[in-house]
Amino acid sequence: MNRVLSDGGEHNFTATAAEFVRQESWGTASSAYGACDLGHPRQYRFEYLYDSNSFDIDFVNTAEATVRDDDGNLFYHTALSVPIQLSKPQGVVLQLSIEPSSDRGADAVIPAFVYSLVRGTDFLATPPFYRNLAVGVPLDDHSYEFQLRIPKEVATDANIVMIGGVPMATLILMPMWLSSGPSAVTRSALDATSITVGAAISRVRESAELVVARLATDMEALQASLPTSVEGYATGYFSFGGYSVYLYRLGDTNLTQGHLRQLTQSISLVNRRNRLRPSNRPSFGIQMGLGLGSPKMALDCSSGLSRSFVAAFRSRVRLSGRCWFRS
Repeated sequence: MNRVLSDGGEHNFTATAAEFVRQESWGTASSAYGACDLGHPRQYRFEYLYDSNSFDIDFVNTAEATVRDDDGNLFYHTALSVPIQLSKPQGVVLQLSIEPSSDRGADAVIPAFVYSLVRGTDFLATPPFYRNLAVGVPLDDHSYEFQLRIPKEVATDANIVMIGGVPMATLILMPMWLSSGPSAVTRSALDATSITVGAAISRVRESAELVVARLATDMEALQASLPTSVEGYATGYFSFGGYSVYLYRLGDTNLTQGHLRQLTQSISLVNRRNRLRPSNRPSFGIQMGLGLGSPKMALDCSSGLSRSFVAAFRSRVRLSGRCWFRS
């Protein structure tokens, strides 16, 4: 590949890696030279088997260069350091607005970020350890939210650098427009000068558990009877060490009406058995912070977008953890 680039006069880019994607097509072809007659005593027939394959190829520019779309518009990019929580699923939530005159968002056109994570800033010597695409979700007129996911599998010591005692990685962002056509999705440049960042946070998904039981229950004995891991247990009733326990797995699913009825029945059963006076009646509930990714970083939070950001964040959040209801 690099020899082809060099022979073709391209010296600003070099290929660093290639990954086979899939075979697009294949077929056969033939051609003949000469004929079997008096004028052409010999005939040569050539048979061809051809196939077309797709590869993902990584390029690195070896000199200052610009990347433009088919219309000649410039692709912008930026790099910033983000904190990394080791061995935890996390991400960066970004909200921004686009000037109305530049907003092309429609049913078939959406804004997106191509992003990658790199250890440190020596980009020539260090390839990205994670790459992905984040599409924008409309929040309001000309305002969008992007979820830049970082899986826990890549949040390792080998992929971070310590800055001020905090594990960090370099996040590279490239905004663009994605247009869905009849046969393919095309990308075009998004003018970064038309963007105003409203809020950006680094969000980490934490797990948690909550145990609800009667006041007369021996909590130490109950905790000792509960399994250390709920892997393999579905939502429902179980018996552990003589205790009848209702387990609800919050996971990444939304509460259904059936789950709500089960939770209500369990809590009502606890209240009926306790028969506490109003002054001593405990309140049951799950704090909204349980299992949420807590903000670790805030940048350029304007008052206009930050309010809508908090509302949108809360409406989309999903809990992660487990709840035990002792009945």
